[in-house]
Amino acid sequence: MICSNCHHQNPANKKFCERCHEKLYVAKLKINFASGAEKTVFLFPQDYSIGRDRSNELFIPDESISRTHAYLKYEDGKFFIKDLGSKNGTWCNHQLIHQKILENLDCLQLGSTLLYFYDDKNLPEHTFQATEEAVQEELFKLVHKRRTRASLQEVLQTLLDLAIRLLHTEVGSIYLLNQRTGKLEYFVGRNHQNQGVSESEFQANWDLLQSCIRRKTPLFLNARGAIKTMEGNSSLEKCICLAVPILVTKRDDQQELPKEEIIGLFYFFNISKNKPITPAKNKTLFTLIDQAAAALETETLFEKVREKKRIEQELALAKKIQEKLLPATNIHL
Repeated sequence: MICSNCHHQNPANKKFCERCHEKLYVAKLKINFASGAEKTVFLFPQDYSIGRDRSNELFIPDESISRTHAYLKYEDGKFFIKDLGSKNGTWCNHQLIHQKILENLDCLQLGSTLLYFYDDKNLPEHTFQATEEAVQEELFKLVHKRRTRASLQEVLQTLLDLAIRLLHTEVGSIYLLNQRTGKLEYFVGRNHQNQGVSESEFQANWDLLQSCIRRKTPLFLNARGAIKTMEGNSSLEKCICLAVPILVTKRDDQQELPKEEIIGLFYFFNISKNKPITPAKNKTLFTLIDQAAAALETETLFEKVREKKRIEQELALAKKIQEKLLPATNIHL
């Protein structure tokens, strides 16, 4: 391994240059196995194949992973992950992908194994993103639970708890938009101690909420009481209240392009001034909110199926009653 700083030729997989002690690796993967075991792999500026076959540069002994599952390519200072037609697919931040540029704190799932990606180019050694990583791990557990037995209330409550923990905020709530009346309805509120907060205890800034609904974009209230957009704003450390819309993409039969529709929002109050909303936190927050949108859409689909089934059962019952009440008639010619 040649050091980019002093050009000294180092032994393979040496983490630091023997001559100038410059860091040689450019990223890390923290691997969480289904068994609970953990392993940290240092990534150097090279390509890696990933799979359960021992011939891979990144060997992962997991039967749910394909023999050669994915390929990690290093190009122009970035790592790309590419699925190689694996049986169970490659997931990044809980979304199925074919190919993606990896970013700091991305959470990969291959089979039953989690891989957390840390881009170390601009991070000092031993930097530990404790909050973001912990939230990602809890989110992964929740996604698995959602597939089995978790109710909508439980899913949204857990997502809200994680978001409050991520942002170091005092309280947060979720409002859902009543599609018939167009009004926001309080769904759940929580505090930083994972305790429930009733609507009467929660003082929301309705100007901020209504602006968020109208503009369909994340907005925050700064120390001067002005409503600002999050995108491209460098003063998020002055954020007091934050409203983030829950958006779903819907396609109308009469429209060629899909349309974003707001179905609710997350609201946070009294965000810690000592814990500013960094880009990494921002990214993880939107992952949480995307999961909320997916849970709400799934519940809506289930509700439609249940309603259709209920109507079919009522019609079948009505038909049976009608058949019993009407006398049998035999027509003779």
